[in-house]
Amino acid sequence: MKKRFLVLALLIMSLILGTNIYGSKMEELEKKKENIEKEFEAVQKNLASTKAELKVALQSIEKIEVDILDTEFRLNDLNRQIEAKHVEIENTLVELNNIKMEKDTLNLQAQDRIRVMYEYGNSGYLEVLFASKDMVDFFNRLEYINRLLEFDNKLFKNLEDIETSIREKEAKLKAEEVQLSHISAETNLKKIQLEDKILTKNQEVANYSEDQKVYENMMVELEKAEKAVDSEIKELIRRSTLIYKGGKMEWPVSGWYRISSPFGPRVHPIFKTTRLHNGIDIPASGGVSVTAAEKGVVILAKYSSSYGNYIIIDHGSGYATLYAHNSKLLVTTGQAVTRGEKIAEIGSTGWSTGNHLHFGIQINGEWVDPMLYVK
Repeated sequence: MKKRFLVLALLIMSLILGTNIYGSKMEELEKKKENIEKEFEAVQKNLASTKAELKVALQSIEKIEVDILDTEFRLNDLNRQIEAKHVEIENTLVELNNIKMEKDTLNLQAQDRIRVMYEYGNSGYLEVLFASKDMVDFFNRLEYINRLLEFDNKLFKNLEDIETSIREKEAKLKAEEVQLSHISAETNLKKIQLEDKILTKNQEVANYSEDQKVYENMMVELEKAEKAVDSEIKELIRRSTLIYKGGKMEWPVSGWYRISSPFGPRVHPIFKTTRLHNGIDIPASGGVSVTAAEKGVVILAKYSSSYGNYIIIDHGSGYATLYAHNSKLLVTTGQAVTRGEKIAEIGSTGWSTGNHLHFGIQINGEWVDPMLYVK
């Protein structure tokens, strides 16, 4: 009898110690996984920030390239204007030369008239009149003299107008040359500034692209590390001595049956990256009861940055269930639970955008679609 009692006592002790060792090892692995998740979250944020900055830099480059193109069009148009202005200047110079030649001709004519007037003066005109043969000849000579005087007046007035025209054209040409020079210089300066700016932006893009590669490589390494820890957790669950009875599991949120996000690949609602959604999301009001889908032993009941307050229950034979983002946990690690027992309350802790239960099922270390195993 004593021997039987001793054997039974040793068996109970081994089960207790085994559970403690199992729970301790699981805690250690989950702690390691949580640290990886925290690093992953930090890298994910840095990557998202880098992508956003890269996008802004690329948009800036695109805008600068448009500005450079506009500036080049402006320069081409300005060059055409300058060329047209040079043609106009050449034509004006020809015109000015013709005007100067005309001025010289008129000047010579004026000099001849001035010489005649100087030689004869007004008395010369009177002598011409007094030398008339008769009255008809007198009036003819008078009309001739009047026309000659009118011609002299027009001649000198034309000389004054030509002088004014030459000065105005010369001033206009000089002003246009100065204006074109200023516009050309300013436009070229703007182009140089834009080219310098795009060089700076291109360097920023190169830096952001390099940072993006670094962060992406870090994420790959973190995912590898996370998978390694998951493999250890899977192996620990596989070695469980519990036996799963089989059959369909119970729905974990009674009365709430809508699924907001099914099992499978999806774009993460927070990080906007495509990853496997290893369970289903069941939206419900905060504080609604979360129950165990099947009897088993709680192998984890804790908080992590990604799952928030979560629970993992070992059901035996390689079966385990996950309950994440809870507002409150009502069980502890190592505690035995029954099917339908309340274990937590709905919340939105961890990487979550609203009150819901993330419910997952794992069989022999592989995540499966819970909809195939619950009723």
